Amino acid sequence: MLLTLRWSHIKGKKVSLSDFKGHAIVVNFWATYCGPCKVEMPWFQDLGTKYHEKGLVILGLDQDDGMATEEVAAASRRVGVSYPILMPDDKVAKDYQLSDYLPETYYIGENGRVVDQTIGTHSKDEIEADIQKAIAAVGQ
Repeated sequence: MLLTLRWSHIKGKKVSLSDFKGHAIVVNFWATYCGPCKVEMPWFQDLGTKYHEKGLVILGLDQDDGMATEEVAAASRRVGVSYPILMPDDKVAKDYQLSDYLPETYYIGENGRVVDQTIGTHSKDEIEADIQKAIAAVGQ
């Protein structure tokens, strides 16, 4: 699957997946009410820092209905993440064919192709293994 979607950034600027061409990318769909999401997000923060020099980009896409961006920003800060939190429109969930469960995460190689997709909470070790797959796909 090749992904080429556009989203709004929590700080108001537009962000596109193509902005990160040449990087391994983690796209994590989450919501402020999702307990399992709050477990994974600090792990994404840690692993994003660990693999930053290898070009890894972590993006969080909020799935709260009608929540103000300020509330979403405050919630992500409380969880301790500093990676970009994006506010997608309803089209993004349809384009990604999201399930009814969160978190849902896509691991994408530099060419924009999904190398893995997970639904629900996974261990930090499983998340790291999926990140390593995305990084290994860089250049292929």
